[in-house]
Amino acid sequence: MIYSISGGARSGKSKFAEALALQLSEKYQTEVIYIATCEFVDEEMADRVKRHVEQRPSDWKTIEEPIKLENMIASFKSENIILIDCLTLWISNLLVRNHTEEEIIERLHALCQYMKTTSHQCIFVTNEVGLGIIPSNELSRKFRDIAGLSNQILNYYADEKIFVLSGIPIDLKKISWEGV
Repeated sequence: MIYSISGGARSGKSKFAEALALQLSEKYQTEVIYIATCEFVDEEMADRVKRHVEQRPSDWKTIEEPIKLENMIASFKSENIILIDCLTLWISNLLVRNHTEEEIIERLHALCQYMKTTSHQCIFVTNEVGLGIIPSNELSRKFRDIAGLSNQILNYYADEKIFVLSGIPIDLKKISWEGV
């Protein structure tokens, strides 16, 4: 089962995803594995990460993996609740390491296809970055475009699609259409 939780910055998407992970872990009596894709670039980011860790249940297993999500998830043998926070940071990490759009998209397809074959419940947190202004530089536009395409791909595979707006979760399956 794949869950896609998207929204803008500070929308409440991570909080919602964490509540969902807790609910699923209680329902299925299994462990939550929290995969953090963030890389520390400065003190402010380190403080943000510290606050995020402190607000999560202490029995959750946290793994920091900014690049090799596929390998990390494939190493889990038992059924788990896997919360990946977040897909857009993973994309950013790949971009700054000079991965092409095609490589990123191919890796995302492979990851989602793999998740559909496992017994894991996987919750992806991702940012909706296409609601703002057009970025002023090439790398930012490239990131926005890849993130937007990646969100479309994730939602193609996702069984549940939630958009969080100002702390309010909106079930996108109820309003989705048969488009692309």
